[in-house]
Amino acid sequence: CSTHRSWQMSSIRSSGLVVAAGTYDGVLAGWELKKDKSLGLELTFATAVHSGSIRSLSIAPSPKGDEAGPLLSCGYDETLRTHEWHKRMTSSGEVRTPSDFGTPVCSAFAPPTQSSTHCIIGFTSGKLCIYKKRDWSVQHVLAGHEGGVASLAVHPTGKIALSAGVADGKLKLWDLTKGRLAFVNKIKPSSQLGGAARYDPVSSIVWSKDGEFYALSYGSHITVRDVATGKDLLDVDLPSRVNQVALMSGPEGLFVAAACNDGSLPVLAVEDSSDEKRRAIMAIEPVDSHLA
Repeated sequence: CSTHRSWQMSSIRSSGLVVAAGTYDGVLAGWELKKDKSLGLELTFATAVHSGSIRSLSIAPSPKGDEAGPLLSCGYDETLRTHEWHKRMTSSGEVRTPSDFGTPVCSAFAPPTQSSTHCIIGFTSGKLCIYKKRDWSVQHVLAGHEGGVASLAVHPTGKIALSAGVADGKLKLWDLTKGRLAFVNKIKPSSQLGGAARYDPVSSIVWSKDGEFYALSYGSHITVRDVATGKDLLDVDLPSRVNQVALMSGPEGLFVAAACNDGSLPVLAVEDSSDEKRRAIMAIEPVDSHLA
């Protein structure tokens, strides 16, 4: 999840695709595919839902399967709001987060399937809070990260989750079935100051659909790791800071796409090879102005 801007996509019954975005001033907006099948997008709703910026958006898959479930927005005003997707983001509930938790900055439903029962929220205080989706009561609080939580992602099974810190350089694996920490890994430091390592915030974590791989980004760096072996299948620096990554799989193999701060969208092949050369394309060339 991005610190100041959030986005989410999901299939719905009306037009097949919706893009929802949260803005700095608390507006939740959405674009749908045009009904003329021109593949263009048109703005269909925009409403103020938070006092201050929207920090994270997450969609809970619907049990019906052919439409999106409720959408959760997390705001700088330290509230969580649920919205009914098919009713054009009508707010259906509000939860005020504990006052000592800070601002909610990232979120994910668990499991990330049609049978999701819980939601995990990461806060600027460093805590991770597990809510019951049914009534939004707090079920468990995890210690999290020193300096705040930067991003998190739930495994497709819903049994484990990864979280990363803003400044502690730690990537933590959580056992959600037992509510405790299972493993801690360190990312590469960006610099040294007074003999102490300094770390970039982890801007994005994502699992592959089968849960066999995960990707993370920090600074201009991307890592794609094999879960079973712990081996880094891709570990590269890009010319620009990476804001978001996505894993894609198909007949040609596994690929990672990176949304970069210079407006570029490189797509790289994830291959278990010692060869320094790998397949890659620049799907979108860099632009003059930066993208958040």
